[in-house]
Amino acid sequence: MRHFFTKHIIVLCISILSFFSAKTQTDTAFQQLLDSINLDDIFGKEVKKSSFKIQTSYLTNYVYGGRKDSSTLYPYFTPSLEYTHKSGFFVGGSFSFLTNDNSRLDATNLELGYSTDSIGKFSLSAYLNKSFYNSKSQNVQSDVGLTVGAQIGYDAKIVNIIAAPSLMIGSNKDFALTLSVEKLIYLKETDKSTLSINPDIATYFGGTGFYQSNKLRGKKNSAPQQGATLVVTSPKKFQMLSYEFGLPIYFDKEKWGLFITPTYAIAVNPVVASYKLVGPNGNQIPGANTSGNITEKIENSFFAEIGLYYKF
Repeated sequence: MRHFFTKHIIVLCISILSFFSAKTQTDTAFQQLLDSINLDDIFGKEVKKSSFKIQTSYLTNYVYGGRKDSSTLYPYFTPSLEYTHKSGFFVGGSFSFLTNDNSRLDATNLELGYSTDSIGKFSLSAYLNKSFYNSKSQNVQSDVGLTVGAQIGYDAKIVNIIAAPSLMIGSNKDFALTLSVEKLIYLKETDKSTLSINPDIATYFGGTGFYQSNKLRGKKNSAPQQGATLVVTSPKKFQMLSYEFGLPIYFDKEKWGLFITPTYAIAVNPVVASYKLVGPNGNQIPGANTSGNITEKIENSFFAEIGLYYKF
């Protein structure tokens, strides 16, 4: 009997030791699992603060989707102010002054949006932009009064992949989409400043309505008789507009920075805008210049924006 109890006590002790040993291994494995979870990647690495940003920039020529004013350069001097709340919401405004021979305030922009870069490997921003153009403006987007857009980025380690859809609202509604790949490279990095480049390749897709409205606006204003209405007869298309190659350069300190963004745009797929003038009865007005086609003239473009900003 004594040997029986001794035997069972030994078995019980071995079982208890095995339990605690297994529990210790489980706890270690569980701790390793917790340690492998990087909460910074989930909730963000920095505690953000609200800030103001004052910026001024000079754009050598306004180009959108490879399109530009074909008659002359369209350079802009643009001061702007933006407030960003620590939650990610921002609001800002800018004034764009035309600096060629027709010097004037050419465009005013107000923008409201939200931006975050703490959703794992994804970043997201969304915005609402209200534009006001001078009645004499030849900006290729001067027919667009409101733009609603977003930008979705994915960090693929080697490169960042970005998709930027937008809806442009003016005389026509047009959808646009930009797909781009970029790579941020730090050339020099210290505790007080960084010098970096961000080479990128982008492809622009968009509707043709904004171009048709812009080019045919002059025809509408020069209608040969009172009550005439211009009717666009060419269909709106969603097509590729351009390829663009950029090499932005940034020098950033804690509160201020400099940047230059040289870009080379290759325009493709010229747009054909067809029109006719109709009278109050809906019939086409007879005449040699009351209907026709305007074929877009496209060419490759090099342009750059140079700027300075201060944050507080």
